[in-house]
Formats: sequence, structure tokens, C-alpha cells
Amino acid sequence: MAGFEYRQDFKEIPNLDSAGINKYLCSNCLMVVIGPREHSKLERLLRLALHVLSYADWFTSALLAASCKSVEQLPSKVGLMERLSQAICKAHLDAMASLSAAISHLVVARRLSVLSGPPVGDSYRATLLEAPLTGDDLFGGVLTSVQSEMRLDPFASEDARHKSAGKGASRKRHASGSSRRRRKKEKTAAFPLRWNVGNLPSTVGVPIGVEAKPNFPENYTVGECFKVKVILRDKYGRRLQNDGDVLRIWLVNYNLKANVIGSTTYIGNGTYVGKLLLPWKGNGTVFVSIAQTRQAITSVMSAINKYGNLYEMYGLFSNEIDRYHGQTDKTLCSTVSIPRMGADVCNLTSQNFGYSWFCAKPKSLRCEDWKAVSGRIKTFLPQYIVTKTRNQFMVLRNTVKIQIGGETEIMSRSVMSCHDLPKASTWTEAVPTGFYYKRKWNFVNCRSRLKRTEWSYLQCLKGRHLLIIGDSNTRNFVAYLRVILKLSFYPNEVPLGPYVHFVFGHNRPYNVSMSWFPHEHPFFNSQYLTIKSMQSVANRLNNVGSHNNSIILIHIWAHFVRIPPFVFRQHIRGISNSARSLLRRSPEVSIYIKGPHAILDRESVAPSDYLQRVHKQIWFEEFQHLQEKVTFLNMWDITGGTENQYIHPDDDLVTDMVHNFMSYACPS
Repeated sequence: MAGFEYRQDFKEIPNLDSAGINKYLCSNCLMVVIGPREHSKLERLLRLALHVLSYADWFTSALLAASCKSVEQLPSKVGLMERLSQAICKAHLDAMASLSAAISHLVVARRLSVLSGPPVGDSYRATLLEAPLTGDDLFGGVLTSVQSEMRLDPFASEDARHKSAGKGASRKRHASGSSRRRRKKEKTAAFPLRWNVGNLPSTVGVPIGVEAKPNFPENYTVGECFKVKVILRDKYGRRLQNDGDVLRIWLVNYNLKANVIGSTTYIGNGTYVGKLLLPWKGNGTVFVSIAQTRQAITSVMSAINKYGNLYEMYGLFSNEIDRYHGQTDKTLCSTVSIPRMGADVCNLTSQNFGYSWFCAKPKSLRCEDWKAVSGRIKTFLPQYIVTKTRNQFMVLRNTVKIQIGGETEIMSRSVMSCHDLPKASTWTEAVPTGFYYKRKWNFVNCRSRLKRTEWSYLQCLKGRHLLIIGDSNTRNFVAYLRVILKLSFYPNEVPLGPYVHFVFGHNRPYNVSMSWFPHEHPFFNSQYLTIKSMQSVANRLNNVGSHNNSIILIHIWAHFVRIPPFVFRQHIRGISNSARSLLRRSPEVSIYIKGPHAILDRESVAPSDYLQRVHKQIWFEEFQHLQEKVTFLNMWDITGGTENQYIHPDDDLVTDMVHNFMSYACPS
């Protein structure tokens, strides 16, 4: 029945008594203003409820008549009475859903009536209208937080005055106010995304529904593909019509310490299809969550593309000969030139290895005096947008319980060694590339023949150099490999903390060596990092000589989610060109690309689930001519199902990711 569409709203309506109705609908209000369209919708909902109740009355009469018949008179009595009871239950649920939807429309109309008086900015008005239907007051308990945000927002009062003044102002006053509006527009140009806040749904305002097919089976078999339909609706039960929300789906059995990541595909009309491989025998819980909403992605990516960075970065300019002679200055920098830099801007692209880079020109120094870069934790976004964006991350986590049977404990997998797997296939592997079972990572398309022992790793790397280039996540690889390979570092041991300088280690008996370099800017660090120490990955590859047999691991991810994708493409294209030249002069070199890893940290503002898809696509396109010679390491599947929390995975996950890499690098 049509009324069944409104069931979701019923979950959000509190139990109302006579006092509660005044509390939620008509407190301090003479009347509730309902427009013609809302009036028509309310009337249809009430008529629908009455219509459904008439069906329930007919079903009840039929049930009573059937109960008076004997089994001889009515052979199908038991089945008929069961079906009639289910129909009565469904009809009552549909009627209650329709009534709850009608009440929700009254609540919204009441909110509109209250907000028609005081001037409120568009973004805050939308937040109040989309507030949860439950709560201690008319606006679902969010009124206090909205008032606090308005007090902290320097433009809130100005927006409200502008909106109020536009309601009955004369033509002369309207004309004279145009100059003020132009000045206001110039003043707020640094925060162009604030108008998107009103479109950001609240965590209750955009419910996620998991709708199953009529013949939804309870039991599955190991190795099967589980599919579930996911429907996104707004708080009125209407399907979201626009694509762009990023969903994450995964399967977990905490007792077995098993998990696997899945994939989602948008098929239109607010509907996604989630797919999961069922690799183990036993029960499982399917988790579905909105990783990032479309509005949050749009707001953050608009800021990144406009300002060139999500966070502020500063350049250090200096002409000092020594600590007593010379000058220094610090100015704002970014991957694009922005108005905040002023009229005089230094284009430092050529000094930044050909990658887009701009800084405000220092007052008394030359652009050629650029020496170092430092990052800040301050974003270009207003704080209230940052807060809302963080609240939009991994919201509305829904679950489905399933039972998985079969003759084997886990699914059958390929017996081919991961080292022998064609490199081109690692770029196009379907999700998932593997799964966890009893805390052990299992590949789907290959088999790891390498043991996690010191001897196995040393035999694999004997007579070879391991070159690792990246950020602190690859430095964690170095910290683990240092122990298992028994490396001695020169000139000193690798220090703890935010260490970003070159390191080198050597195991003389096995002739195994390892070095680590940081990638180029942007590299967000509170310390000023010199340009000489932060050379590009492409430049590091160019420095590798001919007839070399090094194993090279490259990772670019966490620092680059804060810059525009077109700038990220510049860096990957440079790496691709250098890798092609290196493989031409040193065919024995092995190159591995460590892909993005998943996080669940709400403090992260960048839409990582969205950007990992963008970054993977850029890697794929720029390395299309090298995919038969370069291996792509999918780290998202390892960290997504394990619900990795932070940007730096824990030690167990680091160990598994290192072994993943070594399984591809080492022969059987």
C-alpha cells in the first residue's frame, strides 16, 4: 500500500498525550499557518489513513467469520486466518505511518510559523527546519546550538538584517542598499561555501533505509555474492533524487575476527546496490553507512579547488648569510593563486619541480629567496562548516544479520603465488581483493607463499636495495622492517616523532639496504621543511642509476587529499614519466604503488572515501601505459573492513600491509 512509504517517519515521532501535543505543536502560538499545498497533502494523508483503517475493519470482519467456521467447512482455515492477521497488522502499521507523517507536516508548519517572525539567516533557518522531530522543544533540541553558532558567526546578524530589510523596503532604499550589498559580497567572498550549509542534512534528517526483496533469503552459502538494495530518503520519506553520496558497506563477524569490504553502485532514484562476497562460514553482520554526504563533499571540494589547499600553508623566505646577518619573512602559500595573497604573488612552480605552487610576495625579499614550507591545522573553511562536515561522516550506520552455510570454513581461492600474478591485473582487481579470517589476511586472486619470518624476508631482499618514498605511513613500514631485517641505520637510528628527513639502513651479512625519503610538498608539518630536503618523487626516481635492481615503494595519499585533484594529477603524471624512463634504463627495477587506506576518524575534514576513488582513477589513467610493469597495492580493502580509525593504522595493520607488499615483491 502507498501508506507503507511513510513508516520511517513514525520512528521519529514521540508518543504524544494531550499535554505533549501542546508541547510539540502549539506552545505559545495562536494558530498554525498551513499553506494550500501543505493543506492538500495533510488532507490526503488523513484520508489515506482512514482508507487503510477501513481495510483493517474488513480484514477483522473476515477473520471473525473465518474463526466461526470448522475445519471441515473451511479446509484452509489456519492459513487463511494467519494471512488475515498479517494483513490486519500491516494495515494498522500503514495507518499509523500515515498519521505520523501528517503530524510531522504539522510540526514543520509550526516551525515555519515561528520562523516567519524573527529574521534568521538561510543556513540557520534550514538547520532549524530540518531538526529531528523528537526532542525537548519544537526544534528537536538544536535551537541552543544554532544560537551559539549564530553568535560566533560574524556574518549571521548581517545576513538576518539584510533579509529583514528586503521585506518591505522602498525602491529608493533598495537602490541605496545595492552598494552595501556589493560591499557585503566582497567581504564574504572568502567564505563562499556558507550558503551550502543549509543544504547539509542532519544525521536524522537523511535516514538510510535498507530495503530487501520479497524473497529475501536468511541463509547463504560460502563464496556467494550478497546483494542488498539501499535507499536514501529525506526526513519526509522522499527518495533522494541526486547522486553523489558515498556509501561504505562491509561484513563483520567479531567472534571469528573476520571482515570483508564490499562495493556500492548507484542505480538512480536514490537507490544504491551493495555487493559483498561471503568468504567464511558462520553468521555475519552487514554494515551500511553514508561515508560522506553529497553536500559535505561539495562544500569541502569547492573550498579545496578555490583555495588550492584545505589547510593553510606558509612559505619561509630568507636571505640570511648567518644567524646575525640577513632577513626572513613568512607568507601564505597554496597550489593556486588566491586573493588573500594580495596583488604581488610569487609563482614558484619551477622551483617546486614543475608542480603548481604560489606564495604571497614578501615585502622586502625576492621570490628567489623561498627556502621552506610549513603547514597549519587551520582550514580555509569557517568553523561551523567544518563542524557540520565532521558530523556528516559515517552517519546512519544500518545493519542486516545474515547466516552463511557451506561445506568449507572459508571459500576456495586462487593457488597462484601473488608474486606470479600479472602486474596489470592488480590495477583492475574486483572488490574485494581479500578478506580477514581469524585475524589473518587472505588474498582472493592469489596466495601468499611468503612466511612472516626474518629469514624469509632477508632471503627475498638479499643483494637488493629497498627504496621507500612517501609520508609517515611509509615511515611506519620502515620502523617495522628495521626490526625484522635487523638493519643498522646510518649515521643514527631512526628517531620517533615527526621525523621527515632521509634515513638509510644496512644489513651487511645479507647485503640488504633500505632508504626512506619524504615526498614533495604539499607536506603538512608544523616545522618548516626546506625545499632541498623535500624533493619530488619523480626527482628521486630520476636519481636511480642504470642497471639497478632496487625495489621501490611509492605512497602519496594523506597530504594530497587536501589539494585539488588536478594538482594531484600533475604529481602522478610526473611520477609516471620518471618511472617509464627508469624502467627503460633499469628493467630489473620493481616498482610498487601503495594505494590509499580507509579511516573512520571524524576529525578528518577531507572526504577520504570520495577522494580515494578519485585518486585511484588518476593513478590508473596516468599509469595506463605502465600497468604491465608496475604493481598497484590495494590497501583500502585491508583497512576498510577492519574499521581502521585513524590516519595512522595500528601496528597489526601495518604488519599486514607490509606482508601484503612483500608477498607481491618476493618469489615463492
